[in-house]
Amino acid sequence: MKKLITICAMAGLMFAMCAPLANANVTVEFSEVDLPSMTLLDGTTYFDAYGIAFEDTTYYAVDSRFPPAGVDNRGITTTSGPDNIATVVFTTPVTSVTVDWVTIRTEDIHITAYDFGGNILYAQSATGLVTDPAWGTFTFTGVGPIAKISFWDATGSVGVGRLEFTPIPAPGAILLGGIGVGIVGWLRRRRAL
Repeated sequence: MKKLITICAMAGLMFAMCAPLANANVTVEFSEVDLPSMTLLDGTTYFDAYGIAFEDTTYYAVDSRFPPAGVDNRGITTTSGPDNIATVVFTTPVTSVTVDWVTIRTEDIHITAYDFGGNILYAQSATGLVTDPAWGTFTFTGVGPIAKISFWDATGSVGVGRLEFTPIPAPGAILLGGIGVGIVGWLRRRRAL
């Protein structure tokens, strides 16, 4: 019986230690998505497996803004028109986000990270763009648990071709690891291990 308890405790501990590794970086390459052009993503389940949802966001299957950034003609952008804000919502909090963006206008690009209360954690802008198209990368890290990011420009011509983020490990994995450590400690104290 002691050996069985020890094996279960060790297995639980190993599972809990590996769970954060399974939740390492998640990369969404929109070039690998096969959806019709101009698909409105709000309220859809296309990206549930990645742990993201969208607000005021459209998927473009062919758009001249993406090839220079090496994103294979596909990406997400604001739904329509100037000053619209596209939002990516994370189903679990994340610790860091990297966004590859591109625009076909020489407008300022803005990307903002928010917490679960809707408070701004961090904002970045690319200003004074002189090339058409222009592209780059924004990274948010170490700003706290990120619940969502929003991006926009004055003309509605900004797009995102790749999104990479790091989810915070699930509390269940941490709890399971704590139980495993507790059982091993208890067995050690009883000198049964």
